[in-house]
Amino acid sequence: MITKVHLKRFKRFENRSFEIIPSGLSICAGPNSSGKSTLLHALAVWSFGVMVLRQSKGEGALHAGYTGQGAGLSKDDFTPINIPDLKHLWYGLKSQIPGEGYSMCIGVEWGDDKHLAIAFSLVQDRLYVKAESSNLTAGDKIPQIIYLPPVAGLEAREEYATTAKRRAMLGRGLAGMVLRNYLYDLEAGNRRLREEKKAGKKKLSSKDLAKIREIDPWERLNASMREIFGLELKVDPFDPDFHTVIKVDVIPVTQAGPRWKKNGPARDIMVEGAGAQQWLTVFAFALDPQTDVLLLDEPDAHLFTRLKVEMVEKLDAIATSSNGPQILMATHATEILKRHPINRIMSFSRSKPKYLRNEKQRVKLITGMGDEYAPLIEKARASKKILYVENDSDARILEAVAMECGYKWPENLAILESTDSHADRLKLYRVLLTAIDGLKALSIRDRDTQPSESVDCKNLRDKGTNTTGYPDFHARTWRRREIENYALVPAALAKMLGECKAKGFWADLGLAWPTDPEKPEETMLIDCDVKDKLNDFFKKEKFGNTEKFLKALEKKYIHRDLDTIAKQICEL
Repeated sequence: MITKVHLKRFKRFENRSFEIIPSGLSICAGPNSSGKSTLLHALAVWSFGVMVLRQSKGEGALHAGYTGQGAGLSKDDFTPINIPDLKHLWYGLKSQIPGEGYSMCIGVEWGDDKHLAIAFSLVQDRLYVKAESSNLTAGDKIPQIIYLPPVAGLEAREEYATTAKRRAMLGRGLAGMVLRNYLYDLEAGNRRLREEKKAGKKKLSSKDLAKIREIDPWERLNASMREIFGLELKVDPFDPDFHTVIKVDVIPVTQAGPRWKKNGPARDIMVEGAGAQQWLTVFAFALDPQTDVLLLDEPDAHLFTRLKVEMVEKLDAIATSSNGPQILMATHATEILKRHPINRIMSFSRSKPKYLRNEKQRVKLITGMGDEYAPLIEKARASKKILYVENDSDARILEAVAMECGYKWPENLAILESTDSHADRLKLYRVLLTAIDGLKALSIRDRDTQPSESVDCKNLRDKGTNTTGYPDFHARTWRRREIENYALVPAALAKMLGECKAKGFWADLGLAWPTDPEKPEETMLIDCDVKDKLNDFFKKEKFGNTEKFLKALEKKYIHRDLDTIAKQICEL
């Protein structure tokens, strides 16, 4: 979906561009007044401008080459966000710039190089909107954007609302006043889907029912509510010819085997706590099939720590699923920032908001928000797993090997780079174990000059390390001198760099080219000291380095030692 946003004189940004990852869940983070909400507001206002032009001037007003006039509206008709005065949309509150009628502009790029910039002008209390630049033509899809501000509570009565009224309520931060409307739509969609699948049959087949529960938004929303809050949603029948008020109840349920059974009387969703209402509202919009881009402004506000983390995990799953929406979420919750993938966090603590690139930047962001953060400890607490390696490249190689071999790499795996002995690493593990119950560790070291007989050939256990009393600490040592030595696969070298170059390098090592290049004799290679020679060779051939070579190995060229350790890590 959206890949870039450019703001000209909008709120706190005079001239600023944002590069955005076009899918999945992106977290916008930073101190108060750093611009997180400004980006979300800009997209909400842009979407509103699209709607105004479409309704007032027709679809052609959004297309390339349109020469007609823009559209005007009163301040009372402005609904995307809640502000005291329209001049607050402008940078420095200056809406009148000499020589510039349309002095504010929001440009958005998405998909296959599509772009549309919407410009705004304020004359007294009247707002004017026009498309300033566009490359759209008939049939081009424009993203459907939903902005969800911090959710206000529900009211006792909720009348059926038109699309325009729903958008107005959302813009004023009153999502709770139209939540039942959206739940009614989701439930109605579920009924239609069931009828389509039934198609004259007496009842749905178990296969069709399983598929509906897997893909249908209403089913997925209910599954989430049952799992997290022990509640199930029920929409009362509604006929617009007879009814004016939409009624939605929650029913307490408890799990009995594979089924859920009623565990109390139905009650209106209004009586549930703020956390449950917040959760329900967020996921109703995230699962709405009409939502292309969902903007969430602190949706975790009423939730305690565990639910904050679970909310983000489930939103990420929705966003990365087939046809899931692109989600941008602003938050101050450091619990979320400690766990979310680094490259999915956009930091607003610097002069130019950008996605983080490394752990140091995450530490700086979180400490700048007034919290302490030790990445190793946080990841160890989250995953209950720690991996000791001599170099961080070792972990990257093993992760690539695990992927190639079909193993699932552990999430939030704590990785500690250290050249310490297994015994010294065990001492640290014992300290961590006092604070992190159930912690498991895998320690991997190069053998270097250590006798090869000290390593168990089957599982690479280091026979010289005593781990008695600590069954969850696993000391492992490579049978070859170091991990780089496992790049000595003649067939792989020949395939990637050419047989002539591979044989030349083999000869430089003083080795005879093996009879079976895919499986060279183990004893010939076990004590080779080739780390520097390999890196020099790859550099000379402009291939990068040994890490790149090992990460690119096909499964058939991966040595069983690498496979063994990668599997052990994934099974920790």
